[in-house]
Amino acid sequence: MDSLDVFRLLIGSGLSAAIFMGFWVLWLKTKNPGFRIFAFAIGPLPAGFVVLVILGRLIFASGVIHEFTTGAAGPGMRELSFPVEDAEIRHILEISPVISKVSVKNPDGELLETTQTVNEGKLQVEFEARRGGSHRVLLENPEGVGAVKVVAREWR
Repeated sequence: MDSLDVFRLLIGSGLSAAIFMGFWVLWLKTKNPGFRIFAFAIGPLPAGFVVLVILGRLIFASGVIHEFTTGAAGPGMRELSFPVEDAEIRHILEISPVISKVSVKNPDGELLETTQTVNEGKLQVEFEARRGGSHRVLLENPEGVGAVKVVAREWR
């Protein structure tokens, strides 16, 4: 749940309270029991819809959220930038072909701890981003490697 979800929840709660109080005032002025029923039946709907959308996204939304592709040609040390938009979810770099020396830096230039695995002929580097921004991957392309493709993915 991010700050936008909190904002939406506050707006939905405020709208629910306004609808509830509006029907409640109408019931107090007219003593018509229909307004009291509407206050309890329709008042909570905006906040309820917002809660359902947030829960649905948390439970059912999984997979790639953002993807960015870049690459480097030729042997030697290369530094490539890629964006991190949501620091709270998983971040995986997929590098092909498999190379041995890979590290990730945050926007401040600090090296991040990485977990590296080889899967289907591709090196997967997983790291934990502490904040959003332009991160960098440092690659040392060995001799004989023409080009390296880097795909940065954010997973929920």
